[in-house]
Amino acid sequence: MAKLPLPDFKTEAEEADWYYEHRDSLDDYFERVNDPRSFAQMLLEDHNIVIDPNTVTLSLPAGDLQLARQQAASRGVEDEKYLADLIHRALHSEAA
Repeated sequence: MAKLPLPDFKTEAEEADWYYEHRDSLDDYFERVNDPRSFAQMLLEDHNIVIDPNTVTLSLPAGDLQLARQQAASRGVEDEKYLADLIHRALHSEAA
């Protein structure tokens, strides 16, 4: 099976729009491939996409995310940086 043709995206928004606009054909493509790998694995391996191995994506309940964003804003830091620091402190506290 040929690689999925991906355009060169200038922004993440452009990329997200492209994936959304082509979602039906993407579903068809991955059904035809019949590959046990996940969608993310296929994109990473087949298209040489590099993701920092030290990156983790977390899903948070909406209320927790809203609270984290409020707390980050009150401290004048980005929410991702605030959450990373919060997790760091919690992990070290738990280890102690």
